[in-house]
Amino acid sequence: MLDGRLTEQRNPRSSGIDRMSSLEIVRLINGEDRTVAEAVGREAEPIARAVELTSGRLGVLDAAEMPPTFGTDPEIVQGVIAGGCARRPPTRCGRRTTS
Repeated sequence: MLDGRLTEQRNPRSSGIDRMSSLEIVRLINGEDRTVAEAVGREAEPIARAVELTSGRLGVLDAAEMPPTFGTDPEIVQGVIAGGCARRPPTRCGRRTTS
């Protein structure tokens, strides 16, 4: 396996997806999506704490990603954060970074 992250691993439940009917595929995907909601429910309190700490900054970062990712006009989606520009995370204009 090249990537050890859980989200990048093969899902054994979908290993035969190429042999499934459309209905089986829809049910499989729906069942997998349900596991996400259950996981979020189990971790609701820590997730809420993280949202309280980071939501404004994440919104600004999401807005900043729209033009390079989707080619939108920078005026269409704008990030606004309490405290103004001084509170925005640093950016590298014109460059996408990955971590």
